[in-house]
Amino acid sequence: MMMEDIPWRKLTNRRKDEVRKEVYAHAFSQCRTEMEAMADCARGKFISIVWECRAENHVMNECLHQYTNKSCMAEAFDVAERKWNAELRDKKAAAAEGRAP
Repeated sequence: MMMEDIPWRKLTNRRKDEVRKEVYAHAFSQCRTEMEAMADCARGKFISIVWECRAENHVMNECLHQYTNKSCMAEAFDVAERKWNAELRDKKAAAAEGRAP
């Protein structure tokens, strides 16, 4: 079997969930300041959070959205898929050569 003949594999739902969590973790680390500002505003409030922290919430959501929008997720899934398929090709090539992966 030639390397070109190996079918392209899609990510499993489990791996997609892992990639999604990695993207969110990256977004949270990049938007820590905005999230802390929102938390500070919300501290000690209950229902009034909605109108008193509207600006902080908007800034936090805008920050998070730039790292978690559809194109960012699609890119992360694509990178993970390429990496996974490259690993599969390497394993199959190693098996074809008779050595352990």
